[in-house]
Amino acid sequence: MPGGARVESILLEALTPDRIAIAVAALGQMEEGGRQLEPQWALRRERAGYETERARRQYDAVEPENHLVARSLERG
Repeated sequence: MPGGARVESILLEALTPDRIAIAVAALGQMEEGGRQLEPQWALRRERAGYETERARRQYDAVEPENHLVARSLERG
């Protein structure tokens, strides 16, 4: 059987109505799971933005000649 015919056969076999229904149901469950996680990710993004801004304010508050020292202490 040539390669194209084999792929066609596999594809047609996979596209039976019951398999399509199962795939659609699984996709629906995955989308619902994503919707449930979105608020958690939104909070994480918000928190990360706050922490980034806070770090920027702290860095800006340090005298320019001490920026290298401040970076070393933050890594330490």
